Amino acid sequence: LGMHVDVASGGAEALQLLGDACADVPYDVLLVDWQMPDVDGLAVAQELARWPQRPKVALVTAMGHAEASKASANSGVDAILDKPVTQSGLVDMLTTLAGGRPAVPQDVEALPRLEGVRLLLVEDLEINQQIAVELLHLAGASVDIANNGKEAVDKAMRGGPERYDAILMDLQMPEMDGFAATERIRAMPGMQDVPILAMTAHALVEEKQRCLLAGMNDHIAKPLDPALLLRTLARWVQASDTLRLPGGEITVRTLTLGEGIDTVDGLRRVAGNVALYHKLLQQFAERQADAAERLQGHLAAGERADAERLAHTIKGVAGNLGLTALQQTAAAVETALRSGADPTAAVERLVLRLANDISALRLMLSKQSQPVALEEPAEPLDPAAVEALLGELRLLLEQSDGDAVTVADTGATMLRQALGPERAARVLRAVQDYDFDAALAEIDAATLP
Repeated sequence: LGMHVDVASGGAEALQLLGDACADVPYDVLLVDWQMPDVDGLAVAQELARWPQRPKVALVTAMGHAEASKASANSGVDAILDKPVTQSGLVDMLTTLAGGRPAVPQDVEALPRLEGVRLLLVEDLEINQQIAVELLHLAGASVDIANNGKEAVDKAMRGGPERYDAILMDLQMPEMDGFAATERIRAMPGMQDVPILAMTAHALVEEKQRCLLAGMNDHIAKPLDPALLLRTLARWVQASDTLRLPGGEITVRTLTLGEGIDTVDGLRRVAGNVALYHKLLQQFAERQADAAERLQGHLAAGERADAERLAHTIKGVAGNLGLTALQQTAAAVETALRSGADPTAAVERLVLRLANDISALRLMLSKQSQPVALEEPAEPLDPAAVEALLGELRLLLEQSDGDAVTVADTGATMLRQALGPERAARVLRAVQDYDFDAALAEIDAATLP
């Protein structure tokens, strides 16, 4: 944005820098984290409130906007910036505090279009796959999916250097992580120049450096920000600036869920697709209903690393869906486990809070349930149409192509007639879960009319 930025590692250092600058060139804006080990953000703001000349203060926090507003009342805080920080949110806040537009024109809605770009998405979590595929398909890209690093290596080996224009690589995955997968792909003939972009919730400088050393070209932070995802890809593949995604003015009349759920942010991450967003929320609530019990089971068995990974997974998916309260609780569990906290004390309390948060989400979603509309009387099956649908679906499933989700959803009625309601339900569920092998097995086992 053309701004000069200095960085302090804590509240005490920030106050020192601010004091030194007062006599020279004072700062215009201070972005200060709320929770810090030495002097926290609120204490910094309260100290600055006594200064005759001070910058505007923005409190940066993952604790939730309502809670931060209440805690920071009358403390000298001028604005609150929620984590995860997005480009549009940051620009809007700075614009408000600085009293004008940034020096560099910003159109946060005009995004690169990726028409014809072929991508390999390497991600082990189904919900994160669906979010990424929705955005990438909207941008015009075609997407193959690998559920872990081993699958990514196999697909890259079969496809060769001409198959993919870029690879989006998650880092933490079962069977083989993103670092090992990248090293193996780079060792293949002709694969040294295929862009590999890391996707991770750890945006630390050390993590980025480790990605570069492993052979990756760039880094995309999670939860995925649509603008950042597409603009980062556009640096490595051919793109055109024609796509426009829904911005911050999304109206969510049909999805008012309650405190702790940022539906506007969640919808923005799925390009405004309300039906998909509601489906992903339902999937998350169903699959994580027993998350607390699984965490407790890992801890009881001494499987601390597995418990930490589960908390990390919940944190990442919750962030992608705008479930801010759940994201914060899961992050606290992950941090406590990583720090070596006593699992019978602090961690147990956090796990209980996580269970309560998930129960509250399930209750809110149950109140949002709408009766399923009655389908129109089915027309007689056209064998040729059934054959064409199943042929197209089989091909997409065999290629792990994310377009299989759209084809299955569009042909759901015909699938129910051709396969029977129970088998069709299993096929549709497997496709939605990106378990393409299971979907293929169900189709192949069916007796067609």
